[in-house]
Amino acid sequence: MKNQKGITLMGLVITIILIIILASIGLGASVNMVDNVGKSQNAEALADLAKIQQAIFEVYTKYMQTKNESVLIGTKMSYNEAKAVEQEFKNLENGENISLKQNTYNLDNAKPEECYYRLDKEQLIELGMNQVKDNAEYIVNYSTGEVFENSYKKTETGTILYVSK
Repeated sequence: MKNQKGITLMGLVITIILIIILASIGLGASVNMVDNVGKSQNAEALADLAKIQQAIFEVYTKYMQTKNESVLIGTKMSYNEAKAVEQEFKNLENGENISLKQNTYNLDNAKPEECYYRLDKEQLIELGMNQVKDNAEYIVNYSTGEVFENSYKKTETGTILYVSK
């Protein structure tokens, strides 16, 4: 018996326990990494909204100085179009607190800055946004600073893509 070589039962149990411990550490780290990726995607999307918000405030300031409507970039939306966007955001989970800050019922009598504007990729580039997603579409209000990301509405982790001042 002394000449036979092999592993003892105790050695086998210790090896299995060590493998289980290492596997649980690795699994915990990978779950944490996936959570961090989601958080960074949220932060990036919200940072994009903040950049667009800053750009529209700059345009609004230029408009207030010149009263030249041509500086307001985007396609003016009707009140019904803007309310439809608002309703889409309210239908999202946790979106019930979103409501339009301006009540523009008659676009003919409304001040240009009170209206909501739809911005596509080309108009975002005009605003100075260099890295824009291909199918990006935002809804903005120059005077209130509201920015809706209309193309995605929320991130994969559920953060609603809407900011106001």
